[in-house]
Amino acid sequence: MQLHFKATNYEISLDIREFAAKKLSAIEKFLGKEQKSEAQIYIELGKVTGAQAHGRIWRAELNFDQGGKQLRAEATEESLEDAIDRAIEDLAHGLRSHKTKAETLGKRGGRMLKSMLRRATPTCLLLPLTRYSAPRSLSFMLAAVW
Repeated sequence: MQLHFKATNYEISLDIREFAAKKLSAIEKFLGKEQKSEAQIYIELGKVTGAQAHGRIWRAELNFDQGGKQLRAEATEESLEDAIDRAIEDLAHGLRSHKTKAETLGKRGGRMLKSMLRRATPTCLLLPLTRYSAPRSLSFMLAAVW
C-alpha cells in the first residue's frame, strides 16, 4: 500500500505522517494479499481557512485507489489527529461495505447456480455421497452424464 501526502495551508510534520501511516495500517485487513501491493491512498491534510483560529479548521481527505475501485473520505475536525481518525473510519466503513457486497454477490450467485442445477436435473439422478467425503452443502452429485 502506497501513501501519498499533500499539505494545504499547512506543513506536514514527520509525526503526523507516522500517525497517519499507523492508523492506515488497520485498513490493510480489508484488502487481499494481491490488493495490498496495488492499493494507493492519497492523503490531503491542511487548514480550511488561514484566518480562523478555533473550531473545526483541520481537514483530512483520503482518496483510495485500487485497480478500478475508488473510495473517498473527508473529515473536518478541531484537531488534525481527530480529522485523520474520522476520515479513516469513513474509509474503513466504505471498504467494509464493499467487501461484504462482494461476498453477498458471490453467495447469491452460488445459490442461483444451485437452484438452476436442482431444476435442471431430476431428483432421482442425485445420489448421496458418503457421509464424510464432502461438506453438507456438497452432499449430492450428479450421477448421470448428459
